[in-house]
Amino acid sequence: MVTRLSRGLAAFFRTESAGAVVLLAATVIALLWANLSPDSYNTVIKTEFGFVAGGSELEMSLQHWINDAVMMAFFFLVTLEVKKDVVLGELRSWKRAALPIVGAVAGLIVPALIFVAITRGTPEVGAWGVVISTDTAFIVGILAAFGSRIPAQLRVFILALAVVDDIGALAVIAFFYTEDIDLLWLGIAAALAAVTWFVQRMQAWRGLVYAILGVFLWFAVLQSGVHATIAGVILGLILPVFPPKH
Repeated sequence: MVTRLSRGLAAFFRTESAGAVVLLAATVIALLWANLSPDSYNTVIKTEFGFVAGGSELEMSLQHWINDAVMMAFFFLVTLEVKKDVVLGELRSWKRAALPIVGAVAGLIVPALIFVAITRGTPEVGAWGVVISTDTAFIVGILAAFGSRIPAQLRVFILALAVVDDIGALAVIAFFYTEDIDLLWLGIAAALAAVTWFVQRMQAWRGLVYAILGVFLWFAVLQSGVHATIAGVILGLILPVFPPKH
């Protein structure tokens, strides 16, 4: 019985829709937990942990580890997926790539203008940045849930639109909602991005090299004051993509 169950679970998690089911289940659990027992929920997500290396220390709450570290890896993978379509797939021509880009820019500007028009003259007008971002994780989950039933062109369009929209939203956070940007760490992040680009141009294909550079890049962006998930986008844009081997 146990063996049969484990095989069934293994087969399920190999399906494309498994991630969507897990995401939906986690969302429902989090909503119920946050509403039924907010104190225990806040205690868990506000729990701080980190590590010490020499004289340096990095400690963040669980919420920040998810928002600033786990989401960095997520954006790295999604950016690679979009880059694959730009280099090898449906978005190779500018005419096809322009549509999701224009849609994403409109999705940033129009909601912000509507929000400002409604809240004009009130203290809440400064919160216009809240309405501009698309939840890419849920979009990816929905696409996975429907799988091959969604046309490939529509899937590529929606994914590209969501990624471009989130990049724009992260840029807005960096320039309009970040009180203090450390230019030294921002310069270090730029230097690490340049090193990563140079390494891939030298055709060093060892994944460990890019993993180490990615961690340092993430740390530099985090210390600069810019939202750390942008490091995943930068890394995804730098690394090359190749056609699948047959």
